[in-house]
Amino acid sequence: KAKEFKDYWDKKEKTLSIFVNHIAIDEIEVSVAELSYHSNFKDNTMFYDSAIRIKTLIHQILEDTKVTAHSIF
Repeated sequence: KAKEFKDYWDKKEKTLSIFVNHIAIDEIEVSVAELSYHSNFKDNTMFYDSAIRIKTLIHQILEDTKVTAHSIF
């Protein structure tokens, strides 16, 4: 599943980079690479940490791209 997610992310990253800060995209890219790396080991703690980080970063992009008083200021 980590490989499938990485492939999906690679497709969507280019489009997102037009609208989203490149630093945020880079942070997600690093976390996706970590997720793929940690998927090869039996200790799932780091894998789940990477997955939670990706979820948080994507959620932050969603919040930042909504037009609200918070995102404007």
